Amino acid sequence: MNRRVLVLGLLLLCPRAGFAADPPVRATSTVDRTAAWVADRITFTVDIVCDRGVDILLDDLAKEKLRVNGLEIVSSDSSATTDAAERTTHRLRYVLTTYRVDLPVVSVEPISVRYYARRPGQRLQDVAPAGEIVVPGARVAFRSTLPDAQVTPALRD
Repeated sequence: MNRRVLVLGLLLLCPRAGFAADPPVRATSTVDRTAAWVADRITFTVDIVCDRGVDILLDDLAKEKLRVNGLEIVSSDSSATTDAAERTTHRLRYVLTTYRVDLPVVSVEPISVRYYARRPGQRLQDVAPAGEIVVPGARVAFRSTLPDAQVTPALRD
């Protein structure tokens, strides 16, 4: 009986004991369309939410590091907001397009992003990464008026 009371007391004092803690950084990604035609603009949006005292290395999300298959990066922008609970949300938008007609699906590869824990008075250059999170990629079907069986589009006047 005493052991049960002791275990119950410990569980009440430590409600998260035995449960996996929420990760300090959460990442999601979305595209604004599931299919695209030649020269359509596709917006690939990445949202990363960092808990208090944690931040990401934005260099890992530079448009030069974004790996795309069959797409071209037209532009990119980013913003950061902090809420009342001191969680920082980074939103990155990449505008993509394609002029290729030989791929049935175009895609964005998953992106690996490092994060670190901030400490007062510590410079960013002196901070070692605390972990890594993977931002999911995306696939978009490509649509065309060209016949599927045609290997290379024929040039004509």
